[in-house]
Amino acid sequence: MKTNHDERYVLLSIQPAFATQIFDGTKTVELRRSFPKLYQTGSVIIYVSTPVKAIMGGFHISRVLKAKPDQIWKAAGKYAGVTQQKFDKYYDGVEHGYAIFIDDVWLYKSPIPLESLRKQIDNFLPPQNFRYISKTHADSLRC
Repeated sequence: MKTNHDERYVLLSIQPAFATQIFDGTKTVELRRSFPKLYQTGSVIIYVSTPVKAIMGGFHISRVLKAKPDQIWKAAGKYAGVTQQKFDKYYDGVEHGYAIFIDDVWLYKSPIPLESLRKQIDNFLPPQNFRYISKTHADSLRC
Protein backbone atom coordinates (compact mmCIF):
# COMPACT_ATOMS: atom_id res chain seq x y z
CA MET A 1 0.00 0.00 0.00
CA LYS A 2 1.42 3.37 -1.01
CA THR A 3 1.31 6.07 1.65
CA ASN A 4 1.78 9.70 0.68
CA HIS A 5 1.20 13.19 1.94
CA ASP A 6 -2.51 12.95 1.14
CA GLU A 7 -2.92 10.34 3.88
CA ARG A 8 -0.59 11.60 6.60
CA TYR A 9 1.50 14.56 7.67
CA VAL A 10 4.89 14.74 9.32
CA LEU A 11 4.93 16.08 12.87
CA LEU A 12 8.23 17.79 13.71
CA SER A 13 9.51 18.89 17.11
CA ILE A 14 11.03 22.34 16.72
CA GLN A 15 12.68 24.48 19.38
CA PRO A 16 10.70 27.61 20.31
CA ALA A 17 13.19 30.11 18.85
CA PHE A 18 13.20 28.34 15.48
CA ALA A 19 9.42 27.93 15.48
CA THR A 20 9.05 31.67 16.06
CA GLN A 21 11.32 32.34 13.08
CA ILE A 22 9.22 30.01 10.91
CA PHE A 23 5.96 31.65 11.96
CA ASP A 24 7.29 35.18 11.42
CA GLY A 25 8.74 34.26 8.01
CA THR A 26 12.41 34.87 8.76
CA LYS A 27 13.29 31.16 8.61
CA THR A 28 12.22 29.51 5.36
CA VAL A 29 14.29 26.33 5.57
CA GLU A 30 14.14 23.73 8.34
CA LEU A 31 17.33 21.73 8.79
CA ARG A 32 17.26 18.05 9.72
CA ARG A 33 19.86 15.35 10.19
CA SER A 34 17.22 12.80 9.20
CA PHE A 35 13.87 12.97 7.45
CA PRO A 36 11.55 10.39 5.83
CA LYS A 37 12.96 9.51 2.42
CA LEU A 38 9.55 9.16 0.79
CA TYR A 39 8.08 12.38 2.18
CA GLN A 40 9.22 15.01 -0.29
CA THR A 41 6.09 17.15 -0.54
CA GLY A 42 3.12 17.57 1.74
CA SER A 43 2.50 19.21 5.08
CA VAL A 44 4.35 19.48 8.35
CA ILE A 45 2.70 20.04 11.71
CA ILE A 46 4.93 21.92 14.16
CA TYR A 47 5.17 20.73 17.75
CA VAL A 48 7.02 23.45 19.65
CA SER A 49 9.23 21.78 22.24
CA THR A 50 9.90 22.68 25.88
CA PRO A 51 8.99 24.96 27.49
CA VAL A 52 6.02 25.58 25.14
CA LYS A 53 5.05 21.90 24.61
CA ALA A 54 2.23 22.52 22.12
CA ILE A 55 1.30 22.23 18.47
CA MET A 56 1.12 25.76 17.14
CA GLY A 57 0.75 25.44 13.37
CA GLY A 58 2.49 24.09 10.35
CA PHE A 59 3.65 24.57 6.80
CA HIS A 60 3.66 23.00 3.37
CA ILE A 61 6.88 21.59 1.97
CA SER A 62 7.89 23.09 -1.34
CA ARG A 63 10.85 20.71 -1.68
CA VAL A 64 13.37 18.68 0.30
CA LEU A 65 17.07 18.77 -0.46
CA LYS A 66 19.10 15.75 0.65
CA ALA A 67 22.79 16.57 0.33
CA LYS A 68 26.17 16.81 2.02
CA PRO A 69 26.21 19.48 4.71
CA ASP A 70 28.44 21.85 2.71
CA GLN A 71 26.01 21.66 -0.22
CA ILE A 72 23.07 22.36 2.09
CA TRP A 73 24.86 25.40 3.51
CA LYS A 74 25.50 26.78 0.02
CA ALA A 75 21.90 26.21 -1.09
CA ALA A 76 19.99 27.07 2.06
CA GLY A 77 22.21 28.36 4.85
CA LYS A 78 21.07 31.96 4.62
CA TYR A 79 17.43 30.86 4.99
CA ALA A 80 17.91 28.50 7.94
CA GLY A 81 18.09 30.96 10.84
CA VAL A 82 21.47 29.78 12.16
CA THR A 83 25.10 30.83 11.95
CA GLN A 84 27.52 28.71 9.95
CA GLN A 85 29.23 27.73 13.22
CA LYS A 86 25.95 26.35 14.65
CA PHE A 87 25.15 24.74 11.30
CA ASP A 88 28.53 22.96 11.21
CA LYS A 89 28.11 21.76 14.81
CA TYR A 90 24.59 20.45 14.08
CA TYR A 91 25.72 18.45 11.04
CA ASP A 92 29.02 17.28 12.55
CA GLY A 93 29.57 13.60 11.81
CA VAL A 94 26.78 13.13 9.26
CA GLU A 95 27.38 12.24 5.63
CA HIS A 96 24.24 13.98 4.41
CA GLY A 97 21.40 15.98 5.83
CA TYR A 98 18.11 17.52 4.76
CA ALA A 99 16.94 21.04 4.05
CA ILE A 100 13.15 21.32 4.07
CA PHE A 101 11.98 24.35 2.13
CA ILE A 102 9.00 25.98 3.81
CA ASP A 103 5.94 27.32 2.03
CA ASP A 104 2.47 28.47 3.16
CA VAL A 105 2.99 28.69 6.92
CA TRP A 106 -0.11 28.64 9.12
CA LEU A 107 -0.88 29.15 12.80
CA TYR A 108 -3.70 27.46 14.67
CA LYS A 109 -6.24 29.77 16.33
CA SER A 110 -4.92 28.58 19.70
CA PRO A 111 -1.89 26.42 20.57
CA ILE A 112 -2.78 22.81 21.31
CA PRO A 113 -0.99 21.88 24.53
CA LEU A 114 0.53 18.48 25.17
CA GLU A 115 -2.21 17.56 27.67
CA SER A 116 -4.91 18.16 25.04
CA LEU A 117 -2.97 16.21 22.42
CA ARG A 118 -2.83 13.22 24.75
CA LYS A 119 -6.61 13.36 25.11
CA GLN A 120 -7.22 13.70 21.35
CA ILE A 121 -4.64 11.17 20.09
CA ASP A 122 -4.20 7.90 21.99
CA ASN A 123 -0.67 7.35 23.29
CA PHE A 124 0.56 10.68 21.93
CA LEU A 125 4.22 11.32 22.58
CA PRO A 126 6.06 14.33 21.18
CA PRO A 127 8.48 13.19 18.52
CA GLN A 128 12.21 13.20 19.24
CA ASN A 129 12.75 14.12 15.60
CA PHE A 130 9.65 13.38 13.55
CA ARG A 131 6.65 11.10 13.46
CA TYR A 132 3.65 10.72 11.23
CA ILE A 133 0.22 12.03 12.10
CA SER A 134 -2.85 11.05 10.14
CA LYS A 135 -4.51 13.66 7.96
CA THR A 136 -7.72 13.07 9.93
CA HIS A 137 -6.01 13.92 13.24
CA ALA A 138 -4.18 16.90 11.75
CA ASP A 139 -7.37 18.30 10.19
CA SER A 140 -9.29 17.90 13.45
CA LEU A 141 -6.58 19.89 15.25
CA ARG A 142 -6.98 22.84 12.85
CA CYS A 143 -10.48 23.62 14.04
